[in-house]
Amino acid sequence: PKGLPKVRVEARAMVAFYVVVLMLALWFRATALLYVWIVPALLGQPFLRLYLLAEHGRCPLVANMLENTRTTLTNWLVRKLAWNMPFHAEHHAYPGVPFHQLPEFHRLIAR
Repeated sequence: PKGLPKVRVEARAMVAFYVVVLMLALWFRATALLYVWIVPALLGQPFLRLYLLAEHGRCPLVANMLENTRTTLTNWLVRKLAWNMPFHAEHHAYPGVPFHQLPEFHRLIAR
């Protein structure tokens, strides 16, 4: 894919940024930064990647937003923590719908 080099550059830049911030935090003994940002980000990213894969992985590269992303059916806790973003296809296809109305909107367009 032609966009792959850009993705690689962005990924390497993000890793470099985190390494620099981590080194600065260690150098200045800024442990609060480590505990409230770096460690949670490093622990959370693998789970976030899996979650994003569920929403976008292996979807066709087409203009129709209801086809190139998907809604995932999750429990109420995940929906609350993610501001109803499991209704991802609806969010992309109709970005003007407020997050709190996405569940009802999902029911409406499913008919």
